Amino acid sequence: MDYAIFGEQAFSAVSNSKMYHIRRHAGRVILDVGCGPGQYIEALTAEGRIVDGVEINTVLRSQAMRYGRTIFNYDIEKGELQKIPAGVYDTVLCLDVLEHVVNPESTLKEMARIAKRNVIISVPLATPSEIELHGLLYSSYKDPTHLRYYTIHELKGDLANAGFKNILIVPTYSVSVILHRMIKSAFLQKFLVLVNRLLLRFIDKNNWSVVLAVGEK
Repeated sequence: MDYAIFGEQAFSAVSNSKMYHIRRHAGRVILDVGCGPGQYIEALTAEGRIVDGVEINTVLRSQAMRYGRTIFNYDIEKGELQKIPAGVYDTVLCLDVLEHVVNPESTLKEMARIAKRNVIISVPLATPSEIELHGLLYSSYKDPTHLRYYTIHELKGDLANAGFKNILIVPTYSVSVILHRMIKSAFLQKFLVLVNRLLLRFIDKNNWSVVLAVGEK
C-alpha cells in the first residue's frame, strides 16, 4: 500500500486523548512537524491557535494545505528544519513521527531550537504485551515503516539530551478512538474519554501502547 494512502487511513482521525494534553500544554503558535493530512492543524486552528506544518509527502502535504496554513516542504531527514528560525513557535508538535526518523536525536535538537516554550511528541512504546495479546493495537502501531519502539526511560533520556526538562509522560491509548465512528453522540464520546482516563489508572505503564511526552525548555 502506498504510504500516503496508509497515512491518510491510519492518521486522519484526531485522538481525543492527545488533544486533551495538547490543549493543556501547547502555546498559541504551533508548528506540527510531520503533520500528515493536517487533522491536528484543522482541529487546533478551529480553536483559535495558529498552526503551521512540516510535511514532505506530496499527497499528505496537499491535504494539509486545505486548512489555509503554511505547510513547509522540508525533509527532516536532511536537516531542513534548520531553515526555520529559532523561537518562532511557542510549541512544536511531533506526533507519531520520531519512530520513522533515522536520526531522531538531531531532529529533537532542532525542535528544541525552534520551540520557544515546549515540545509535545507521541511515540509507540516497546512491547505493549497485554494490549497486543487482546488484539487491541491500532493499525498505526503496526505501521510497517516504524524504525524503532521506545521505552519510557529511552524517551525521557532523548528529550533530556535535546535540552528539555520537566518532562511529562502520559498514555494516549484511547478507547474513544475505537468507537468514535460508531457513536455520533457528542455526550457519549465525552463519556468514553472519561472512561478511558479511568481505565488508564489501572493499566501498568509497561503495557501502554502509545505515549505523549511534554518537554519544557
